[in-house]
Amino acid sequence: MTSNATPEPEDRRILPKTTGPLWAIHHWLNGITPKTRRFDKLISCLQFRLSHGRWPGRRQTLQDALLALKVGDEILSPDRVRTTDKELAKGFIEEHAGPGLAVPTIAVLRSKQEASAYAFPRRCVIKPTHSSGSVIIRRDGEPVNIDQITGWFDHNYYRVWREANYRDLAPKVIVEPVVFDADPNTELKVFCHQGRVKAIKGYLGAPDNTTSMLYTAAWQPLYATLGTPVSPEIRARPEILERIVEIAEKLAAPFGLVRVDFYWRGKELFVGELTHVDHNATGQIFPPEATDRVSRLILDPV
Repeated sequence: MTSNATPEPEDRRILPKTTGPLWAIHHWLNGITPKTRRFDKLISCLQFRLSHGRWPGRRQTLQDALLALKVGDEILSPDRVRTTDKELAKGFIEEHAGPGLAVPTIAVLRSKQEASAYAFPRRCVIKPTHSSGSVIIRRDGEPVNIDQITGWFDHNYYRVWREANYRDLAPKVIVEPVVFDADPNTELKVFCHQGRVKAIKGYLGAPDNTTSMLYTAAWQPLYATLGTPVSPEIRARPEILERIVEIAEKLAAPFGLVRVDFYWRGKELFVGELTHVDHNATGQIFPPEATDRVSRLILDPV
């Protein structure tokens, strides 16, 4: 059967090339080295070097801070691990920010057998709760690739990118409604540090040609972004911006550095998930000369 699988918003981005002889060495090392925190750090530092052209810790950038979080002890805190799981995160969202904010759940499938036997709604979103970057958006009864979905149960995202908060998650598949027609322009990625909103990423464009812009918490454009080309236009300030900031700060309060992801249209909004290591610490800030400016805005104390 054919599949209409499309990348998650997180994957509509400019990534460093992961092919070539140096990346081949990385993939080989990642496959043979023990899955311990010591080797997690080694492999993660190599990923950083291949992505940014330098070793970490020599600059105080957002990417350096994200890598430090990834390889440190905090990434394995109970709240970090819980909110990495796309099912369990919904309970955290409701507890900390209030009822009705998490994207509704249609079903949670806990085995290959359940997934194979399940009658997927004609219109739904299907994704693994224990991974990142995999999703099927079914808009009008298109064929569903059951082999792809059952294959997710064998996937361990930690073994690919060494994000240890994914390491021990139980494999599950979650089915959700299509929120706001899965339009990328309804997505906001809110970067928080020490419980405060520091920058908000808003998208502009079609799913296959998405740009974005970073804004301050007061919606002042930064003329820079992370992971995609910079938008040529400035988006209008969301009419419920204060509500978005309030919710994001409630959810960010238990963490140091975290990203809170929203779906928003008009006066309606849902919290999609919490992201702990944006772009696996390999994402680029564009334009490159804005890296220090954006990093200071997000990381410096208020």
